[in-house]
Amino acid sequence: MKVRTDFVTNSSSSSFVIARKKELTNKQKDAIIHWAEEKMLGNTIITSMEKFEEINEEELFVDECYFEKINKTLSKGMIISTGYVNFEPDVLEYMYYGFWKTLKEADPDNFVAIDTRLDY
Repeated sequence: MKVRTDFVTNSSSSSFVIARKKELTNKQKDAIIHWAEEKMLGNTIITSMEKFEEINEEELFVDECYFEKINKTLSKGMIISTGYVNFEPDVLEYMYYGFWKTLKEADPDNFVAIDTRLDY
């Protein structure tokens, strides 16, 4: 069952139907954070200026114009991660399926994927 509430002009749009409790459970919230960190925040590669200088020398990591920003960021105790986004047609579908699977696995009694086919 798909429910469309408006005229859809974009042929690449999709709809879905899910069921969940009104509020996310703490297990689901923790799972979402873990999933986002793993899938959407890249891989941590720099934790100190020493590591940055080492990587930058070996891999020509960044332009010099970013050196000051990276130095300030690291001095605040932050970490630097890198990643990439692939814009293949199935990426959005992968992201949604992974997100829904994470919610279901975190708290099976509080999330149901009713119609999650994103092929139309």
